[in-house]
Amino acid sequence: MSGQFTFAESAQRYEARREEARERTQVTMYNLAMSGEGPLEAARMDLINITPPALAEAQDWELPWNKIVGQCRPYLRRFTVAIWFEGRLYGLGVGRASRGKENVTIHYLERRPGENLTAIRQHE
Repeated sequence: MSGQFTFAESAQRYEARREEARERTQVTMYNLAMSGEGPLEAARMDLINITPPALAEAQDWELPWNKIVGQCRPYLRRFTVAIWFEGRLYGLGVGRASRGKENVTIHYLERRPGENLTAIRQHE
C-alpha cells in the first residue's frame, strides 16, 4: 500500500518536522538578534524538545509540566519546545498543529519564574 505509514513511521516523520521547526525558529531568532531587531541573547538561545532534564528544572514552576507533556505525547501533531540559554531553562511551550500547514496553536507557555534575563529590553 503506497502512501500509508505505520504509527512508528508517522511518529518519526512528525518528530523530524518538529525538530525542523525548532531549528528554523532558532535561525530566525539569531538573524533578528544580529540585525538589531531582537535581543542579542536570542542569538545564543537553544530551542529543543522538552526533555527529562527540562522537566526536572521546571518542577517548581507554576504549571504541572510533567502532566502536560504526558498528556500531549499521544498526539502526533503536537509541538513542544524548551528554551535554553547558557545552560539554564528559560521557557517551555506545548501546542498542536492545525490540520492545515499554516497554524500551530500554543496551549501552554511559561517562562522561568523570577528575573528574566532574556526579556526584550527597550533601546535607550
